[in-house]
Amino acid sequence: MDTTMLNFNVLNQLQLLPHAAGTGALTVYGNLTINIVSGSQQIHTEYHNHTITGLGPASMSANLDAIRQNDCLRDVLGILLVLNPAESAAISLVAEILGRGAEEVDAVLQVDNIAEHVRRERTKIALCDDIRSWLMDGGRADIQEYHGIVASWALSRTSSHPLAVLYAAEQWHYHVTRSRPSPQLYHVLATSMTPLRAHSYKCLPLVVQWLRNAPLVTEGLNSDRDAAIQRLEGQSKYIQPRLKKLYSLLG
Repeated sequence: MDTTMLNFNVLNQLQLLPHAAGTGALTVYGNLTINIVSGSQQIHTEYHNHTITGLGPASMSANLDAIRQNDCLRDVLGILLVLNPAESAAISLVAEILGRGAEEVDAVLQVDNIAEHVRRERTKIALCDDIRSWLMDGGRADIQEYHGIVASWALSRTSSHPLAVLYAAEQWHYHVTRSRPSPQLYHVLATSMTPLRAHSYKCLPLVVQWLRNAPLVTEGLNSDRDAAIQRLEGQSKYIQPRLKKLYSLLG
């Protein structure tokens, strides 16, 4: 089948598709590729034999109302926006990060106006491109805040769930360097054992650079920032020559 290419230039409001009576519904037969240009931003979405609903301004307004009225829903969506990679996440991982039950996380994503924008595959979930773009457009979701939540969890987690342990070990630095600096994050970096483990050594220079570039958050509350820099920099200088020596012996 041929691919139809649609381009929309949007000035004041993100409007993903033409809509009738505020429904934003469109049935696609064949392949449809949509490019939406809003200023310097471009959103690329593809559909195949699919009925697209809930993309008009009226439905998105209902989404915003639902999110504002439900703290759990807002936090689940925020965590799904920042997890790496974003293709899919286990419901159990999102629940671990937020300290909620997996059943609660699963149920909150089935509310009206939200369920149709969530892809599901067994125990994994992911946000569809439409709501992901809509949440990130105009600062509707505080991305730095949710990176900070995941970073603090990864550095101070107590869970022994294998998926949580693996994600925290591999991704803590990804979230730290995308977080908003705060005394709480400085403290956990100055005290957590996770950055000192061997698997973290490659990312330590990036985290130290992030700390050095971070502003002084509040006068008198930056001792943990300085302690974290000294601690991680010292660990990096200590472990790198020893690992090089080990690799030379092995290789």
